Amino acid sequence: MKEPIHSKENVYRNLWRTGLPIFAELLLVSLFQMVDAAMLKPCGTISIAAVGLTAEPVNLLEFAFFALQTAVIARAAGLYAKRDWPAVHRLLAAVLKLVLSAVLVLSLIFAVFAGPILRLFGADAQTLPIAVSYLRITLLAFAMRRIYGAVTAVLKGVDAPRWSFVLNLIANAVNLVFDYLLINGVGPFPRMGAVGAAVATVLGCVVGLVLSFVVCARYFHAQNAPMSAAVWREPARETIDRICREAAPMVSEKVMIRLGIFISIQRIALLGATAFATYRILITLQQFSMLGSEAISTTVLIFVSQAYANRDPDEARRYTHGGLCLAAAFASVCALLFFVLPAPLMTLYSDDPAVITRGAYVLRFIAFYQPCQAVALVYAGAMRGCGLAKIPSMVTTIGIVLIRPVLVYLLTPSLGVLGAWLAISADEIFRMIVLLTRRGRLYRACAQTT
Repeated sequence: MKEPIHSKENVYRNLWRTGLPIFAELLLVSLFQMVDAAMLKPCGTISIAAVGLTAEPVNLLEFAFFALQTAVIARAAGLYAKRDWPAVHRLLAAVLKLVLSAVLVLSLIFAVFAGPILRLFGADAQTLPIAVSYLRITLLAFAMRRIYGAVTAVLKGVDAPRWSFVLNLIANAVNLVFDYLLINGVGPFPRMGAVGAAVATVLGCVVGLVLSFVVCARYFHAQNAPMSAAVWREPARETIDRICREAAPMVSEKVMIRLGIFISIQRIALLGATAFATYRILITLQQFSMLGSEAISTTVLIFVSQAYANRDPDEARRYTHGGLCLAAAFASVCALLFFVLPAPLMTLYSDDPAVITRGAYVLRFIAFYQPCQAVALVYAGAMRGCGLAKIPSMVTTIGIVLIRPVLVYLLTPSLGVLGAWLAISADEIFRMIVLLTRRGRLYRACAQTT
């Protein structure tokens, strides 16, 4: 059994060691997505719009898998705390069977009905042909990305998060190289335009998929726990059922988040193009602040899952408190930047004086609730690590589906974009307060015997 780590320095060292590659991975993926989109510029407005239309269907497909990965990380971390390698092997085999079945079915449905699906998201006669071709090719990348995402989720849970960062770094680098070669037709490569970007994504995911299995096999071998072929033949229904039950609250939370955002955006869009552009830029800036808190939240989830497996509430408390300090510090630095440099930050995304002036004013307000958002994310991660995922799921549902949309509809007519962010801040502060009042339950959960 893993010995409790009582030193505060060791707690922060472990949080930093595990959390840094997770943060780097999130930041890397975000930056690569921005560069990937920018490389479509030579393809023209219609191609750019067509590719943009495919993002929502793919996001719709992926949100449930993100929730599943969180459940897998928590389960793998608990098994790793006990060094139960046979159970880790069974978990990996079961998750891969589940993911492979799900992505094949979903990819087939979306490929067959690509045209009607894209029309629902706004495709017209000009964008539809490009969008259909792009989506069908991208579905191959989606399937491979979700399979190697399942492998990297297990690696994060067994104290090897750096490999997830390395794999994503390599896969995205391959993607960008072939973006340049295939979009523009450099050298012997054909000029494929926007479709070339989809092919490049597939090639990057092929590399990521192959390397994920190589890395996973080598990691198990290094731990003197090689994975036998027999594990793939074992029944996996019990493990799959358990993972699905644990992931269900997080899947429903993702659904509610998308619903709440959709309801709010419908009202914000009525404010006009300038106001909506301001809102979207502010969302992009705030997402950077969330990257750090989300990485720390996932890191806390890993260590609390280990404490939960070992029935050690003191260790759960130490890592939760350490995560709170780190997340609050990161969020406070971002808040300071938002407050001191709002106009320069807005000019990174727009040259419109109206957008910059309005956005800078609101960004100073956004700065004040960043630490609240960080605290809520860390407590949510800790609760998911000890089998209490229903609590953050219910709190998020109330905040983002009820509180936020109601306030958006009440405040935006008179306050514009500021009203929208008042609504968002009320939602974030509500979540923080409720999770703070429920924090005792996660420590009691870690103290209970099975």
